[in-house]
Amino acid sequence: MMRLPLITRRRAQDAVDLATAGLRRQLEQARAEAARERNHRHRAAAHAVQLAERLDEVTAANQSYDVGP
Repeated sequence: MMRLPLITRRRAQDAVDLATAGLRRQLEQARAEAARERNHRHRAAAHAVQLAERLDEVTAANQSYDVGP
């Protein structure tokens, strides 16, 4: 196997280090985006539950009135 000159090996390692750092940044960004989406879905689901509970309350209150003929 032919041995590369020292400068070339260093440049190759630098390139690998840069690529690795870039991939790590992308991974962290993807994780942060996923966390934001999970939080958003959680808040949306909680809001939907609150609306459903309020609808049940209003429906029950409307049914308690005697409409009559």
